[in-house]
Amino acid sequence: VVAWNPGPALSVSMGDMPDDGYKTFVCVETCCVTQPQKASEETPSRLAQTISLKKR
Repeated sequence: VVAWNPGPALSVSMGDMPDDGYKTFVCVETCCVTQPQKASEETPSRLAQTISLKKR
């Protein structure tokens, strides 16, 4: 799992985010870092993730 935030400099250049959107934004993405993935039309490569939030 990779989590990232664009920060103030990149946030202002993103058309779908307000200039200060980085303050309330985090992107959580699935990744495969141990073994390269190869995809083709016949054999697509897929990753999945399940994210659960627990209210405190």
